[in-house]
Amino acid sequence: MTQDSRTRAERSSRIGAALSLGAALVWPVQAVLIARVLADLLTGSDGLSPLWAALAFLALAGLRGLLDMAAQGMLSGAASAQIDALRTEILTVETAAAAPSRSGGAGAIAALLTEKLEALRPYALRYRPARLRATVVPLLILGIAAWHSWAVALVLLMAGPLIPLFMALVGWAAKEASARQMGEIGALSDLLADRLAALSDLRLIGAGDVVVDGFAEASEGLRHRTMAVLRIAFLSSTVLELFSALGVAMIAVWVGFSLLGELSWGTWGAPLAPFAGIYLLLLAPEFFQPLRDLAAAWHDKAAADAVKDELIHWREETRPQRLGRGVHDTAPRFAGLRWRGLSLTREGRVLS
Repeated sequence: MTQDSRTRAERSSRIGAALSLGAALVWPVQAVLIARVLADLLTGSDGLSPLWAALAFLALAGLRGLLDMAAQGMLSGAASAQIDALRTEILTVETAAAAPSRSGGAGAIAALLTEKLEALRPYALRYRPARLRATVVPLLILGIAAWHSWAVALVLLMAGPLIPLFMALVGWAAKEASARQMGEIGALSDLLADRLAALSDLRLIGAGDVVVDGFAEASEGLRHRTMAVLRIAFLSSTVLELFSALGVAMIAVWVGFSLLGELSWGTWGAPLAPFAGIYLLLLAPEFFQPLRDLAAAWHDKAAADAVKDELIHWREETRPQRLGRGVHDTAPRFAGLRWRGLSLTREGRVLS
């Protein structure tokens, strides 16, 4: 991958992440329209027309969809370019190498070219934009919440950091589990390539049952590694959903009792207005959504880090190279055939 290609792919990735952030920032504006219309209906005041609010909401929804589509297109193109460049690099090096890699034989390299490199695609498509959204969107919503109510801001400030903290703790275990899974995939691919190369010999000696048992044992090991990764993913997702649900529920209870007049604390002096209460209820789930997206993409990052570590070890190897460039010799042209003193005989008689 040339420097220009790498720069273009990196630029496309940054633009895609920025477009994804722009799409996420559309919702607070849409929430203003919904909260204003509902508040006017509750108070009976003549404010924003529901028709114009609905049209503006639909226009913003279309804008959000276009930004999402553009972001996915940019991120997908950048991911494909990076993966194709890595495949070309690996194929070029392995073709010229005169000794096998310490990372494994032909099966392990084939697994690296196919399944393992494809693990980089979800990382490029999901993790980088999710990280940018998780950095900007919660802070923006936290500022808006603090403007209307210090109680809601306090709830978000207490519940929000628990998600990244737990995500980091789970991420360490997820990375180790993903690395073991990737190693098991390479070992199984090596075993398959080795047995296919010796298939005729295995048939001659009648070792079919032994080979089948070996495949069954290796497949069972891969299944255990995969289930370990899935257990970590499901456990972390469950805990993160619990934190976000508790945060939203606490805000909903406080807003409800405040609008009913049962609670008089939590705001900056004045009672909580219907617009502010509805707006905070609409923003609370969106505060946790980028954090949940980042938590889901964290497992993609763990798998990608395992592949990157394998690529680093593969690049650090020093192996002898094949002599020459591997170019086929050009066949000589057939110019003609001449002979002198040639004779044909049969049973002692000269025929010609």
